[in-house]
Amino acid sequence: MRNSILNNILLDWSESIKSGTPDVTNNIHLSKLFEVLGQHGWPGEARMEFIGNIVEQKKKTIDPETPVKYSVDVDGKPVQRTTTYGQAIKRSPDTPAFKAADILRQKGTGEEPEKPKKGLKPSDFERDFEKEKEW
Repeated sequence: MRNSILNNILLDWSESIKSGTPDVTNNIHLSKLFEVLGQHGWPGEARMEFIGNIVEQKKKTIDPETPVKYSVDVDGKPVQRTTTYGQAIKRSPDTPAFKAADILRQKGTGEEPEKPKKGLKPSDFERDFEKEKEW
């Protein structure tokens, strides 16, 4: 049953686009998807979350043509080389090119990953009631 619901949504989405081929990198196509999901009874918040997930995934996708720089030893000296992400990620995991591509993949798009936010500790909620009485 789920497949038929998703198929209906995809069919309606593709019919709402002039080319007939939805493109998740096109904001106009995503707005059409928002409308189609609404026609299928999705609440606004669920539609926003779903499209937000698509956009977030799009940000994490690395273009296969992205240059990847790595270093290899040639006669005991490090030599800089460059290849594409698409080529490097296909290599053996023990190669310098793969390791450089894997670092890029772990970071997402090559941008600095967000620093984790510090969690709250119970001591963050402790209050000095004696000082408050002075007010």
